[in-house]
Amino acid sequence: STTSANYSVNTVAPQLLSIVLDDSALKIGETATVTVSFSEAVDGFGAAHLTVPNGTLGALTRSADGLSWTGTLTPAENTTVASNAISVGNLDGVKNSVDSAAVGSQVISSNYSVDTVAPQLTGITLDSDALKIGATATLTVTFSEVVAGLTAAHLSVPHGTLGALTRSADGLSWTGTLTPAANTTAASNIISVDNLSGVADAAGNPATGSGVTSANYSVDTTAPQLTGITLDDSALKAGETANVTISFSEAVTGLTAAHLTVPNGTLGTLTRSADGLSWTGTLTPAANTTAAANTIRVNNLSGVADAAGNPATG
Repeated sequence: STTSANYSVNTVAPQLLSIVLDDSALKIGETATVTVSFSEAVDGFGAAHLTVPNGTLGALTRSADGLSWTGTLTPAENTTVASNAISVGNLDGVKNSVDSAAVGSQVISSNYSVDTVAPQLTGITLDSDALKIGATATLTVTFSEVVAGLTAAHLSVPHGTLGALTRSADGLSWTGTLTPAANTTAASNIISVDNLSGVADAAGNPATGSGVTSANYSVDTTAPQLTGITLDDSALKAGETANVTISFSEAVTGLTAAHLTVPNGTLGTLTRSADGLSWTGTLTPAANTTAAANTIRVNNLSGVADAAGNPATG
């Protein structure tokens, strides 16, 4: 009936069972909680035992029962890597209560992606920098990577209206039609970013680039007006002529005597003033003619236009 005192047997090595993350897609400003689980309580485990690509693992905290350890994974900045997995570098010094060394160096986590690169707005361009009556321009907004959520409301467009934006097939650019404001003359206009709220890449990183602007474009949608036809003599007799002056609201080119109908007289070649606002020519009355009522009128203004190419009216 005699027995020895008790002795214990523990020849089972503690197993590293799993490495789990609570977030598998890390973007700017995000972290993930990493949980490392063992088959039994262990001591001596730390972040240094693990290899963490494109990220940093903070100090690990042991659970009350010693079966799991948790830490915070912070992704590397300015990094885009789709395939990453945490693996065991070594398990040196990791033991259970009877000093049995832990095993499980082959265990790895499931994949996690890192995207901490913010999409950049890289350019705002127009295919025309001089907009006149009836003209439009195609606006193109370009990003460094694919984004979603951009609308015309994100941009400030002086003296014009920007239509709905269409995303390119590759998602790197957006285009829309700029229609200049009517009856407007403005030489200096620049499209700027009002805000980029809601514009983000596939990972959800918000776009940056609010300082980007377009090159200058001019708007001239004001038609030049023929404002007056005057003569310096209203009673022409034999041997006399009169100077005819045609005035416009702004400088024009292309006016000739052929644009005017001159009853009972001939209008000579017209000369443009230095500022382009008026044209003068000599009216010679028809010989052997008596006509008390005559007025010079416009028969057409074809080819008469301002510097922007807007056709004259009047």
